[in-house]
Amino acid sequence: MISLTVACSDPTPASEPFTADEPAPEATRPGPPEPRELVAPSEPPPLPEARRITFEAEDGLTLVGDLRAGAGPEAPLVVLVHQLSTTRAEWEPLLRRFAVAPAMTTFALDMRGHGESTRRGDDTVAWGDFETADWERVAEDVRAALTHLREEVGLDPSHVILIGSSIGSSAVIRAAANEPAVDAVVALSPGRAYRGVDALTPLAALGERPLLAIASRGEPASAETATQMAQIAAAGDHLLVDGDRHGVGMFESAPEILDRVVAFARVRGTP
Repeated sequence: MISLTVACSDPTPASEPFTADEPAPEATRPGPPEPRELVAPSEPPPLPEARRITFEAEDGLTLVGDLRAGAGPEAPLVVLVHQLSTTRAEWEPLLRRFAVAPAMTTFALDMRGHGESTRRGDDTVAWGDFETADWERVAEDVRAALTHLREEVGLDPSHVILIGSSIGSSAVIRAAANEPAVDAVVALSPGRAYRGVDALTPLAALGERPLLAIASRGEPASAETATQMAQIAAAGDHLLVDGDRHGVGMFESAPEILDRVVAFARVRGTP
């Protein structure tokens, strides 16, 4: 963006006045503006190389996720849980932002029954067959991921932030409610009870840990839920954006969300 500077006072010395019908001294006449080099918008940073992580859930299901290393084993850890019928790949725009120095460690999980998290021994597990109890297990999968990353991978994060989209937001809220190691939560397009999973009652257990709920105004039910969550959680806040996109789709319709989420995570991830 090019900015123009406008002089606000007469530069002629007071000892050499001149009248309006006399030409200004040559030295005081403004010259042409200095040419400025136009800078092209910077490209988003490359997506860091991922390490594929596998671990077992309590019921024997093999869960799979991508770990991208931060500035060190003690870097803040962000765990991301996607929305219904997608995979961990949906988080790419946000993962690029977290990779900017100082990089935060990220772990994007394929929710059970999705992506690569579909095997229990020789059996295939598909989300289309899930009942409410199956969806409720996702929160425990998130807690299992945290345990695995600490004990098996050797991470010792200074702070832990959970981010979930749609039904993934229900999972991270419920996981945080039962996991004191979680320091903050972000819920994109939250619902009161997606697939029967209660996401409101656990909010009280967050205590003073921050919650940020984000929704599109064009999705009235989710917008109302985000507003209500901010009222229930002791340290809750919410952001409503224009449009009607759902979950990570809001990154396209309201890209300012990316900066807001990263800023929220970085503040909570500062020791």
